[in-house]
Amino acid sequence: MAKITGITCNHVKGINHLDVPCDFYPNKPNFLVAPNGSGKSSLATAFASLNTRRLKLADADRYNGEDWDDTSLSVTFDDDVTLSANADSNEIASRVDVQVVRSGLYANMTNRRVGPRVLSQTKMSVQQCVLYEKVPATVRLNYSVTAERQKYASILRGRMDNLAEAFKSYEFLSELLSCDAAFKTTEGSRYAAAINNFFKGVISLETGMGGDISEDEVLSYISFVKPLSSIKEILDRWYPEKGDISNYLNAIQVNRFIEKRRNEIKEACSYLRFRKIKDDINEMLHLLNRTRYGVVAKVRNHQLVVDFPDWDEASNGEIDVLQLCVALFRARAKFGEKENALLLIDEVFDYLDDANLLVAQHFLLEMMKQFKNSGKNLYVIILTHLDPGLFKSFRFKSFHTSYIPNSGRDSVNGCLNKLLVDRNRCKKELSDIYNSVSSHYLHFSECDTVSDNVLEYIAKQGIEDELKRPSSFRSVMEAKLGDYFSGKSFAPSEVCCGIRLAVERLGYERLAADDKPGFLEINTGTEDRLRYASEHGVDVPETFHLLGSIYNSCMHLSGRPGETELVQRELGNNIIRHMIEVSLKEFGWA
Repeated sequence: MAKITGITCNHVKGINHLDVPCDFYPNKPNFLVAPNGSGKSSLATAFASLNTRRLKLADADRYNGEDWDDTSLSVTFDDDVTLSANADSNEIASRVDVQVVRSGLYANMTNRRVGPRVLSQTKMSVQQCVLYEKVPATVRLNYSVTAERQKYASILRGRMDNLAEAFKSYEFLSELLSCDAAFKTTEGSRYAAAINNFFKGVISLETGMGGDISEDEVLSYISFVKPLSSIKEILDRWYPEKGDISNYLNAIQVNRFIEKRRNEIKEACSYLRFRKIKDDINEMLHLLNRTRYGVVAKVRNHQLVVDFPDWDEASNGEIDVLQLCVALFRARAKFGEKENALLLIDEVFDYLDDANLLVAQHFLLEMMKQFKNSGKNLYVIILTHLDPGLFKSFRFKSFHTSYIPNSGRDSVNGCLNKLLVDRNRCKKELSDIYNSVSSHYLHFSECDTVSDNVLEYIAKQGIEDELKRPSSFRSVMEAKLGDYFSGKSFAPSEVCCGIRLAVERLGYERLAADDKPGFLEINTGTEDRLRYASEHGVDVPETFHLLGSIYNSCMHLSGRPGETELVQRELGNNIIRHMIEVSLKEFGWA
């Protein structure tokens, strides 16, 4: 199945126009990363506002509160297919089931009268989760193996199995319903003659009165009967040990039982699906629920609902993971029979603790596995402000990360991006050059002499001639901080590199002469160098450690659009800018 390569949204909530280039793969975790305020939740609102016919926005979700003619949402795939939705139509719904998972937390206000006064009280509550809008009627099929066997000769009955459990299975009935041929009649003269010859052949095999007749010959009598061969394919998956003869006999009894009961089978399947979802979710809730309240799925007013404790009656983490897993169950229950489904999770993962995050990730992986095993595609898109490449909370074996690109803020690419994007390749293929560049350009060093191979590599990465020497490079990167502190346009990668070099240089210069060589020998990162300086008498500012998440964030890039947007916003924050400037200058930077 094609991957999603782009999402475009116009005039929804806080979005004027948003164009997101991406690589979202089916049945894999996909992250869309951007800082708060970038439009993630507005994008989730757009997907949540899709119904089967159009994009229908609530008044509160209109951009600037106005009714725009070009309000739209579109999804582009790498097979050049673009599906769009607007106020009049919804192409997305024709091919993709869409569900959005968001926090159910809301403010609940109650009023009570005290004498002549009305007092209002507000508390945080969690919305009940409606798993089924309308619980289906209880329908049970009146299948009886005794009644079915009575229709056939006694010698055949022993080879026909009791399929009562299969007819109580949602999965079995679902497979039958997906096979139109299974419901076709076999009473026509050609099919009836074939079935009669098959019966005679089976009797001959059972009694030994058929001479040299073989099982293959008996099977050839009936193999062209499409309704039966289609049912037998299903039975072979369910009862592989039964063999061809028995499963053709079972196919005959199935066909004759269901051929005039399609609507009844459909209703029974719907009921069994409901019951399975209810049983599954209550089993999950039993395992997950650590509150003192009985959190269960129950039928109320013909709906299947889950009620949660109020926010002040249980811990946030307990409610968070319960709510998320129930919401994922709800999404799975609402997915239809389309080949493709899209599940968008709006920042719910960002606030789970490690244990609950593992639970949620396991549940999500199982959901993707079910889709994959069914030959279907589930696009899981996790909206987050935590870049999984930097924050290691997410434990997926493999995932794909895309970024909401810069929305026109005053920034520049600078000269480092090509070099930083190439670092992973360089580390694998040119390890000596990688080590030299890391040690003498991207970390503080006293060295100013590198090999011609390194100089040639640096030039190929677009570094200007005047910066090819390590000392010149380091000096210019630190000098970029002056422009940054003065409020000028800046390249995030250059500022990060400059901060790292300044932090290391200042720590190094405060060491005693005998301790300096040991500092330079450390090649495991800035944090270890700062720790070494602290252990050797340097009073390293605590802020230098805090800055690690910033100055390390740009040192390995993938080249994806918007990748540096997070650190761009962090560095552009006036408080963070001031914090960096003051901490460096107080430690001697000038």
